[in-house]
Amino acid sequence: MSKVISKEEEEYTLSLIEDLSDPYKREVGLEKLCDILNKGFLLNNPNKVADRLIARVQDDAKKVVRWALNALALLSRLTRKINPNLIVEAIEANQNYPDICCSGYAALFAVCGEERALEIIYKKGLPLDDIHIISASQYSQEMLNRMVKKKVDIDNATELTLKNVSILIGLDKAPENIFHPAYPNKDILGNLNEHDDDKVSQYSVWALLENPNFTIKHSKIRIKDINDYPENVRSWTYRLMAENSSTAEKHKEIIFDVARHDDSREAREGMAASLKNIYFPTLEEIVLIWAKAENDNEVKALLYDHMASVSSVCPCYVDPVIQRYQELGIESSGRTRLEIACQQTDLYSKLKRISVLQQHGGLLSMGDTITINANNIGAVVKDANVGDISSIIQNVNNSELKDALQNFKEFSSNLPDENKLEAKKLIEEAAKDPSKGSIEKIINFLKNTVSVSASGLTIAEHVPKIIAKFQEILSNLPL
Repeated sequence: MSKVISKEEEEYTLSLIEDLSDPYKREVGLEKLCDILNKGFLLNNPNKVADRLIARVQDDAKKVVRWALNALALLSRLTRKINPNLIVEAIEANQNYPDICCSGYAALFAVCGEERALEIIYKKGLPLDDIHIISASQYSQEMLNRMVKKKVDIDNATELTLKNVSILIGLDKAPENIFHPAYPNKDILGNLNEHDDDKVSQYSVWALLENPNFTIKHSKIRIKDINDYPENVRSWTYRLMAENSSTAEKHKEIIFDVARHDDSREAREGMAASLKNIYFPTLEEIVLIWAKAENDNEVKALLYDHMASVSSVCPCYVDPVIQRYQELGIESSGRTRLEIACQQTDLYSKLKRISVLQQHGGLLSMGDTITINANNIGAVVKDANVGDISSIIQNVNNSELKDALQNFKEFSSNLPDENKLEAKKLIEEAAKDPSKGSIEKIINFLKNTVSVSASGLTIAEHVPKIIAKFQEILSNLPL
């Protein structure tokens, strides 16, 4: 069964995609979205995501356009709210950018299906060359059958063709012996690692990493001479070296060397990204030093992603992550990113506590940092729940209602600002007029709200008891 990603991760990804200040961030956001969808995860609101991609298909940055089309193709399995005209316009507007056109053809077949896509292509007079057939083969059995009949002539294939065939193999959608009846795909793919064109080499390494049937053993990259390769090839080879913890440990000397000596931001980013869920003993020794010395913001963020993600197996990462979290701004995207990275660990609840405490203005100033430990967290959280509606609740005569409203207030203090404001209004209304209507509004609010509590537990674990209390009060009200 497919798993739905958290709302936090979905919103964070969208915030990157919509960041108009930096096309690189938009590209990273779209790559992240494609990775999520490629792994089979579901979205909370695919229609909303589809709407946000419209502007990116028309983006000024060409890499962003290409990744937006890739994302639309993958998103098509979750929503029908994708207008094929948008894709056709992107293809027509980018005829001088063959990479974008290839992504466009793949998206068109994904969104429309074979029959409708071919109908649009013929009606619009769009070309349907071999490279377009290869691209469309990602989502079309008919196009795949056409390609199989012709095979791919590796000796005369263009760099663009080789890149797109590598994509097909990486996605495990290419038939075996796609190049020649006598040569398995893995052998040809390994040979492409050494291609003179660095992009062909990069895509072939990516394919080995992406396809679960391949490992670094199938690569022909000369590991001992890794520094002789272009930075983009090194970046993806580093990822291949750390495809799992045991493989990463075998290449730990290279990991340490990259941290110390590789001057390429792109190469270091590849290595840092590969470590996200990786851990082996002694890795922390280099990561902690590397993170402190790293000057590139994205590479540094990736290293902290790693620390947060594996903090449950490497406790010495906990304090550095908490310190980093405190240094970042309240409600900043950097904090959200760290929260997402450690969602499956005990560290998550610690970070959420810090966030909750710092958002209560009566307790902490915006610039303060705090130290959370077992001795003070209970007292601090209790104080943090004090709000300006406490006096209103205290004036309620009905003790049962007073307790219920107090529980509701404490719970609502951990909600987003817009929900928190609505909850305050509901409390004020019920305190002044404890009628059937005011109590039912609170019950409906609780049923419809989804958030995270200060303890790091989901709302579903807290709400039923609060609802039950209000329902009991409701049943005792006079008709």
